[in-house]
Amino acid sequence: MGASKAEAGTSATSARSCLNCGRVLQGAYCSECGQAASVGRLSLRQVIDDLFSEFSSWDSRLPRTLRRLTVDPGGLCRDYVAGQRVGYVAPLRYLLLALALSVLSNWWLDFDPATVMAAGPALSARQQAVRDSVATLVLEHLDWMVLLALPLVVLSLRLLYRHSGRNLAEIAAFLMYVQGHLLVLSLLLWPLKLSLPMAAIALRAMLQWWLLARAGKAFFRVGALAASWRGLLATVCAYLAMLLAAVAISLPTLLAS
Repeated sequence: MGASKAEAGTSATSARSCLNCGRVLQGAYCSECGQAASVGRLSLRQVIDDLFSEFSSWDSRLPRTLRRLTVDPGGLCRDYVAGQRVGYVAPLRYLLLALALSVLSNWWLDFDPATVMAAGPALSARQQAVRDSVATLVLEHLDWMVLLALPLVVLSLRLLYRHSGRNLAEIAAFLMYVQGHLLVLSLLLWPLKLSLPMAAIALRAMLQWWLLARAGKAFFRVGALAASWRGLLATVCAYLAMLLAAVAISLPTLLAS
């Protein structure tokens, strides 16, 4: 009897438990929560692999999300807030993945923001130095300003579509999908950004307007004209918010000059 109790105690001690929910593991995955049994100590490699897993796996939800946002962005947003979520990347994760890809592309292509202002009017050496410093600060942080502008744009959309029945969380999910896809589609503007950067910025603004109008038509269930002018106002709000962020970022440089 004593030996049986000792064996039972040894067996219970040696049995592995899921690190997420504590259930005894009986295979490669936990039968309770689905987490892999092989989870160990977190490493830098694992963090990087997790970050880019959506990009590297063509059997994941990312291709479906990309395709649907390109073909029917408003329909995807409408389905997601209605509860059809398992087949798509979550809106915040999609936005952060798109932001990471955009930042990496800026680094990889070695974009020099000062070249945007090179075609401007002739200035003194001191004025040109200040202008280039401000341009560098603003354009290097342009993608991050998308995040800073989100709350204001969400509030503007809530006001513009106040009779739609959508709450703030649903509008935020809609906007994160739209802004994330804007970052993805903006990667196609890189050839223009390197040769005619100001034209690329203008085209990006038009692309944002088009996305907000097209997606808003289906998501908020309004007519094309109503979605167009509301999308235009939301785009203006987004750029005003980014302008305020740009002023805040460049203010120390301007004061120091």
